[in-house]
Amino acid sequence: MRHLGCRENLQRYAEEVNRYEQELEDRHRQAMQQEMRAYLEDLDSRASQEVLSRGGYESKGRVERTVLTSMGKVRLRVRCYRNRGGHRLYPLRDVCGIGSETDQARRRCVRLVIERSYGWSAGILQEEFGMAISRMRLWKIAQEQGQKAQKALEEVRRKQYEQAQTGVEPRESEQAATVEIDGTLLASRERGVRDLYGRRRMEMKLGVMFRGRACVGRGKRRKTLKRSVYAQVTDVESFGEQWYTHCRQSGLGSQERVHLIADGAGWIRTVREGHFPHSSYTLDLYHLKRKSREAMLDHQAEKFCALIRTGLTTTAVEYLQSLRPSDDHHRELLRQFCAYVEQNRDGLHYRPGQIWGSGVVEKLVDVVVGKRMKRQGMSWSLGGANNLLALRCNHINTRAA
Repeated sequence: MRHLGCRENLQRYAEEVNRYEQELEDRHRQAMQQEMRAYLEDLDSRASQEVLSRGGYESKGRVERTVLTSMGKVRLRVRCYRNRGGHRLYPLRDVCGIGSETDQARRRCVRLVIERSYGWSAGILQEEFGMAISRMRLWKIAQEQGQKAQKALEEVRRKQYEQAQTGVEPRESEQAATVEIDGTLLASRERGVRDLYGRRRMEMKLGVMFRGRACVGRGKRRKTLKRSVYAQVTDVESFGEQWYTHCRQSGLGSQERVHLIADGAGWIRTVREGHFPHSSYTLDLYHLKRKSREAMLDHQAEKFCALIRTGLTTTAVEYLQSLRPSDDHHRELLRQFCAYVEQNRDGLHYRPGQIWGSGVVEKLVDVVVGKRMKRQGMSWSLGGANNLLALRCNHINTRAA
């Protein structure tokens, strides 16, 4: 079907529709802001009556205030009172709890900054919602909300510890729990934090617990069931305690069966020995294959992994020890790989129907950390990283529930 207008008319009509749509959106936003202003002023009036009924305060007139709401900034005049001691009280802020932003505006800000950078989030809030807010204010909101999330987690851990002291156990699930742990490095702003190469890096540790997997659609994709994730930048001992308490909070019983999957890192073995000593352990098969190729020739690595896959662990270790290095560098690689195999020997079992890989935690490391906190030019303080991690984990756990 042919267009009935020329190209210039089509362009003119498109611009007219866009202009009208923008005007309509601006009018509706202004109407919502006026209605919100009237509501806040009425709320301030009712709260003022409550202050006067208590006695001890005298009116000091009204002052200009700006409140950031989910439909933009609202300017209004709020009442101010002062007692004999000179303490000033603003009913809207001190009685109703409405300060510089409403809770809805904070949630909208946090929802964006946990996914994208502060500059990008500020632009979207201004363009789509009329919420003029600076990047620094967004950062402060994220830090405040992240600290609240961490305090809430600490309170839950405290209650969980008290519950464990009383001997009350959560009801154990019929499905065994699978636990996967991994870590990654973040660019750090802390001066005293350095990695092995002298770079400013700090290690983020992440754990995920789930109970089985289910197929999605007709393909081979699977989703985890009853998944819970926790991440923190801290030392190994603190992370182990926090992660174990988080698992208990998520329904893990003290005598429940646990299948732990990891890449064989030393700090993960420390966490396992301290908090999951009776768990069945599986060394991630992908990491085993990769390290075997680094230390051996391709055909040697294939033979070694084939022996491991068929359950002939002792034969595989003897075959590894029988290999002769070609030079000093190769000798060192073989020595390191032999030590790696010996340290993770109890995890070299790959039964049919069992999960062999740590793909779940590898993906979550990318989702929780990589896509938000490892972009070009980004670096983090210890507190800033942990606050944002608490918000992201809370969002992911809430969405998976």
